[in-house]
Amino acid sequence: MYNLFRYCGDFMHLASIFILLFKIRSRKNCAGISLKSQQLYALVFITRYLDLFSSSWYNMSMKIIFISSSIYIVYLIMFVQPICATYNKSMDEKLRMEWLIGICTVLAIIRQVLISDYDVIELLWSFSIWLEALAILPQLMVVHEYAKNDGGFVENLTSHYVFMLGGYRFMYILNWVRTTSHAWTLCLPSIDFIPSVKRMIHLCPCISTSDLAPRRRSNL
Repeated sequence: MYNLFRYCGDFMHLASIFILLFKIRSRKNCAGISLKSQQLYALVFITRYLDLFSSSWYNMSMKIIFISSSIYIVYLIMFVQPICATYNKSMDEKLRMEWLIGICTVLAIIRQVLISDYDVIELLWSFSIWLEALAILPQLMVVHEYAKNDGGFVENLTSHYVFMLGGYRFMYILNWVRTTSHAWTLCLPSIDFIPSVKRMIHLCPCISTSDLAPRRRSNL
């Protein structure tokens, strides 16, 4: 059956990546972008897609795009001039990556112990699901800092990037509801649903703020 929600989610995810790359490459700066979030996303995709070459052509293509684009974005922000010179490290220091990774590791281990599954690949998949739910937090904090220091203004491309991320997760929530509507299960089998809802809760205030706040007309 054609899975509309899943494909919509995938292409909204792709759109968020292309929007971010367009912002960075066309404007030659990464102002308002959290390097920590991008590093966490790279870790999410690397740990989740270890089955890269055992998937369908569609899934393999998507996985390659997600992994390579996340690594490329990190590379641009860290090493490519003049882009890396515009990275504001002070605004990206509110939240320690180590804490987020540690929390997600503990949650993944607890989940695997509770279901008595000690497969390493499954553990890393579980870790990536939890980490993706928290990876957006540094980005939201950077957007908040920029908006606070810029009179409430949020850059269009940054707000569109965050909006697409929220839409991508919302489509996956709808997909989860569709696939489990005839076989409702509790808690552990629905591990991917809980982080998705958590991520949507994180994104909603930022999306509403960025959509309602006035924009600058120039260079956006």
